[in-house]
Amino acid sequence: MNDDISDMLREEKEREEIMDSIDRTLEIINDLPPNNPRIGVHFTSLIPLYLQINLDENARTVLEFAIKHGDGIAALAMYAGQMEERCIRKKTFLGNDFEEAMSGYTRLMELDPTQGNFLLGELFERKGNKKKAIVYYERTVNAKGYSAYINLAERKLNELRAEFE
Repeated sequence: MNDDISDMLREEKEREEIMDSIDRTLEIINDLPPNNPRIGVHFTSLIPLYLQINLDENARTVLEFAIKHGDGIAALAMYAGQMEERCIRKKTFLGNDFEEAMSGYTRLMELDPTQGNFLLGELFERKGNKKKAIVYYERTVNAKGYSAYINLAERKLNELRAEFE
């Protein structure tokens, strides 16, 4: 019973962190000039976040926007990567098959290395291997470009590093 409650609290905290990342990304978009080519990149980074918290309609809206504004290939790859992650999570991670989840996330890294590193960090953190989780979160933070996963990884790193101090 206590495990169920702690799982619910952890999931709610993760949802809040993702919503914070979405809000920060939208603030960045609002601060950009209307013709800035980076707008599409930032919008595209919202896709996996929306899908991760089951806001599928929002993700499809962003995907349609990206396609209309010339960022369709990146958006489709992001969408496909997140759907792949969702399948891996349902089949393996929730079933506690960590080896299969690790294999799936490693394949996902080919589509989106930042997302793959973040998810591997999350996997090791849940498995209890916090030092290995830190390695993957650091890889996420050090990734080039922009990804909302970088913000999430920075938070996770701060929390884990605080535990080791």
